[in-house]
Amino acid sequence: EAKARPVLYQRDKTDENILDENSISNFDDLRANVINVGACVLCGACEYVCPDELILIKNTKPRKKRKKCPDDCHNCFTVCPRTFVPTKLRNDMAKPLGDYKKILTVKSLKHNKGQDGVVVTTILDYLISNNIVTQTLIVDKKEDLSWKPYAKLTKDVDEIVKASGTKYSVCPVFKPLKQLKKDVI
Repeated sequence: EAKARPVLYQRDKTDENILDENSISNFDDLRANVINVGACVLCGACEYVCPDELILIKNTKPRKKRKKCPDDCHNCFTVCPRTFVPTKLRNDMAKPLGDYKKILTVKSLKHNKGQDGVVVTTILDYLISNNIVTQTLIVDKKEDLSWKPYAKLTKDVDEIVKASGTKYSVCPVFKPLKQLKKDVI
């Protein structure tokens, strides 16, 4: 696997090497080092950050329109979770779980259809019902294509409850945020 996924296994890189590589890498490098070797997790981050909307994820792995990437754009390679993150940004040694007061095992008393206590569903329900957020990002599935999840934004608690449960397939979760970004601008 180390030979098949070289980007993932070059762990001896310094932050300076990582930043240097990020500053010259574009979608062609992402395709060669991540996508074509099967390391892409289809999160959609590359499509989301492309300022010229050259990257598409449509029922397939990420691909680029036939236009050339701008010389000064390295966003897709930099944000990909399968490339490198400098240590100063990772900070994974200080507090692996972040700041917390208590760690609990919980189960929802309000919802029962789902997995792992339906806790995320209950939290999203609370946030929407109490107007703390205006929309939530959920992963749902179509009735006729239950094996193919898709991400969407919603403010409907019934949709949140209907979408609860684990989806055992990849899904570009950033895709709905691209439209949200357009609507805000």
